[in-house]
Amino acid sequence: MRPGSLRRSCIEAEVVGLASGTGESLHPVLCLLKDDATQQKLLRELVPEFVYDRNPEKQPAGARGVLLVRATIASLALVLAMTYPLIYVYREASALAGAAGVVLPWVLPLATALAVLAIFYATRVSCRITEFDTGRDLFTFVNGAVDRETVVMNYDKVQMVRVTQGPVARLFGVARARVHLLSSTGGTSISSGYFPGNRLGAVGEIVMERIASGEYDYRKNSI
Repeated sequence: MRPGSLRRSCIEAEVVGLASGTGESLHPVLCLLKDDATQQKLLRELVPEFVYDRNPEKQPAGARGVLLVRATIASLALVLAMTYPLIYVYREASALAGAAGVVLPWVLPLATALAVLAIFYATRVSCRITEFDTGRDLFTFVNGAVDRETVVMNYDKVQMVRVTQGPVARLFGVARARVHLLSSTGGTSISSGYFPGNRLGAVGEIVMERIASGEYDYRKNSI
């Protein structure tokens, strides 16, 4: 489900075996933009097997540290990239007469400052929104800053779980997971936010437990 910033959302599905078409046609939309309350009701009616009592976890303090480091690096890169254009525009615009010579020199610096603020605002929102949850048969990743994406996945469709820690994430004691799923295109992957590595690794452990229990034994499930 993809909720937007206006409290409206749409429901998309990943249909195993749907091989015709390309791009967005491989992700059928179950419902177009509606208010969130209506979407939750439709979700229970259309795909009740993907609705469960969630107990979501927010990103820990370590994730905030990683995201702030990333935001700082991105902001510095932006400022460095804009240094020459800032100086050039400032000199050229300052030579203009009248109000243009007063206003134009500050347009680009102001735009750069707003972009930096937007980076840090998106980081703050991401810290508040990003969630992770594991249930008995399903697990959920919630990501996004402006547009929120809630992805509910079935353990039975998991092909591989990859938990990674970069040098900065390792310093703050968190990791990210990329879950590869069986899908209509042969395979798709979903990434999580930053959480403790052992919590993200629980997805792979649950899958392995279900395999070890014989739940996926084709001889048991054959007719």
